[in-house]
Amino acid sequence: MQEFETDKIAIEQFKEHIKLQCGSNKSKTYILPMLASSTFKYSTDIYNSNLRGVFIGDSSDQAKYSVNKIILLYRFKGDKTFINFENKLINHSLFEHHYEPDKLHTLYVFNVPDEFKADYKLFTEWKISQFSKEYKQKIIDFHRLDSNSTIYKVLHKDLKLKQELEHKIKVRLPEDNELSSMPTWFIEYYQKEFNMKAPKEKMSPSKEFEI
Repeated sequence: MQEFETDKIAIEQFKEHIKLQCGSNKSKTYILPMLASSTFKYSTDIYNSNLRGVFIGDSSDQAKYSVNKIILLYRFKGDKTFINFENKLINHSLFEHHYEPDKLHTLYVFNVPDEFKADYKLFTEWKISQFSKEYKQKIIDFHRLDSNSTIYKVLHKDLKLKQELEHKIKVRLPEDNELSSMPTWFIEYYQKEFNMKAPKEKMSPSKEFEI
């Protein structure tokens, strides 16, 4: 009975992901900034209509890399604009490899920068408020946020935000509790079913936050 219930939950989570069209997961908000560089200074330098998702691993049956990577899924286009953009991806200092899960999409695999490996591990343990001071600032700069943004408040465990959440859910949160909901890990890893059309709405990290 327990296994059946777990399977039902996984199926519903998958359906929810399809509904969101890969537009928003926690990796996009908290892991993608690790790729910030002189070429990709801001999130808008990486986001485009061909981006299908950001992942920390590949769980598909054709997986080349399963864990401890940063993986970007794009729908490939043969026009000059995308070819130029792809060259920038491939020339990134952290780029390792790319492969095609099907005829229409390409997965670009990047290594985790040495200076942020500890932060990457904290993400997988969902201890984002324990990110290093340097990486917290990198997230804020990459997404061009300010101290009034929800993500900033989540990273710094803003007391007012905590009180607002407690009032909303009618529960007193433990001091070590993060102020953003636990990721649905299923959608943090690439699945072949995620090869889909672009989100109708432009991806925005400011909309990542949920209870």
